[in-house]
Amino acid sequence: MALSYSWLRFDAARNELAARLSDPNKTFWVDAELGIYIVEALRTWNSLAQFYKDRDSFVTAANTQFYDLTSVLALGLRAYNVTDLQLLTEIEYQLIEPPSGATWTGSEMFTVQDILTALQRRRDQFLNETGTVITRSTQGVSAPTEGRVSLGQGIVDVRRVAWLDTPSSAYSTLWREDVFALNSFLAGWKATTKPLPKVYSISDDPPLQIQLAPIPSDAGTLELLTVKTGATLDGSGIPMGIPDDWCWTVKYGALADLLRKDGPARDPARAAYCEQRWAQGIAAAKLPISVIDTYVQDQPVQTESVFDLDVYRANWENATPAQPTLAALAGLNLVAMSPVPNGVYTVTVDLLRNMPVPTADGDFIQVGAEMWDGIVAYAEHLAAWKMAGAEFEATMPDLEQMIKLAMTQNERLRANEAFLTQLSDRSEREEKNRHRLTPAK
Repeated sequence: MALSYSWLRFDAARNELAARLSDPNKTFWVDAELGIYIVEALRTWNSLAQFYKDRDSFVTAANTQFYDLTSVLALGLRAYNVTDLQLLTEIEYQLIEPPSGATWTGSEMFTVQDILTALQRRRDQFLNETGTVITRSTQGVSAPTEGRVSLGQGIVDVRRVAWLDTPSSAYSTLWREDVFALNSFLAGWKATTKPLPKVYSISDDPPLQIQLAPIPSDAGTLELLTVKTGATLDGSGIPMGIPDDWCWTVKYGALADLLRKDGPARDPARAAYCEQRWAQGIAAAKLPISVIDTYVQDQPVQTESVFDLDVYRANWENATPAQPTLAALAGLNLVAMSPVPNGVYTVTVDLLRNMPVPTADGDFIQVGAEMWDGIVAYAEHLAAWKMAGAEFEATMPDLEQMIKLAMTQNERLRANEAFLTQLSDRSEREEKNRHRLTPAK
C-alpha cells in the first residue's frame, strides 16, 4: 500500500534536527547519527500512540492451523527488521564511541561483547516479562517416565499444550493444573496409565519439564505454544526477534546495565534514567494490539484468542477442514485459523503495523505536520543523551511532549471508536484468560 504523507523528506528532517541541536554543520552529531535518532523517535511514537494502521495478507495452506505473522504476511508489515548490528551502532554513538559496529575501535570503557551481552540479556528479559512473542513447536513423546516430558532449551514459559494422539491422529487440548488439583481431583493419576493425558502441570516440576496426567500409554506429539529466548547476538546483523517498534526498550535496558558497572563507565544518573525508560517500555509493551480485523476471501470473520477457541470451539483442531470462519491470536505474532483450512485461502488483516521508517534521503516521514514537532523534539532528546548533565536534563520536556502527544492520540482513538476495547484487546485476551502472571487486583 502506498505511503500517504509526502510533505517532509528524510534529509530535510535530519537538517531540522541538526538545527534544533545548534549543530547545523553536523559536527558533534553526524548525518547518519541524526537519522538513527529520527527513526527511533518514529518507532517509539508508534509503539506508544498505536498510530500506523495498515492492511496486509497471507495465504493459508491445507491442514495448517497456525501462522506466524512475522514471516507470512505478503508485505511484511509485522516482520522483525531491527538487528543487533543496528542497536550496537546506535549505542556506540550514544556512548561517544566510534560507530564501527562489531569491530571495536573505541575506548577501554566498553567492548563489543559488553554491549552484545547487555542487549541479549535485556532482549531475553523483554521476551520473558511481556510474553508478546509466541512460538509454536511440536515434540514427539513415547511413553514418558512418570509422565514427565523434557522440553527444549530456551523455553521461558509454556502458554498452551495440546496432545496429538498417534493412533487416532486426534488433537486434545491439555488444560493447566497444579499438583494439588491433580492429587485432589484426578485421584490415581500416577497409579495407572491411560491412552490420553487430560492436563499438564509445571507447578512442581524441574525446569524444562512438564508433567502430563494421566500418564499416557500411547505415543503422541505435544503441540506447544511457548515463550522462548531469542537467537544469540553476535553483531553480524541478527534480527532482535521482537517487534521493531519496541526495540528502544531493549536499548535502554542494555544502556542501564552498561552504565551501572564499576569503573570509568559508571554513570548512576543516566543508568537510573535508562532503567526508568526500560520499565516504561515493558509496561506499555504488555498492552499493544496487532490484528484488529480479519477477512477470509474478502469476507469478515471474527477475531478472538486461542483460549476462546479452546473453550468455545472445543476440539477445533479435529473439525473437518474447511474455509476458516474465525481467527484467533496468541501474543502479537501468532494467529490460528478455524476450521483448519482445507486449501489455499487469502486472509487479509487490518493491523497495527511496524512504523514505516525512512532509509533514503528522498523518503518521506510518515507522520503529519501536527505530530512532527513532538516527534522531532523527542529525537532531540535522544541526541542530547550523550551530552549528559544539565544539557541532557534540559531536554526532559521534549520527552514529556512526545508522551503527551501519544496520550492525545490514544484519547482520539477512544473518542472515535465506540468498541475500541473489543477491537484492541484481541492480542492481550489470551493473557487475560490464560494467565502468565498473578492478575493485578
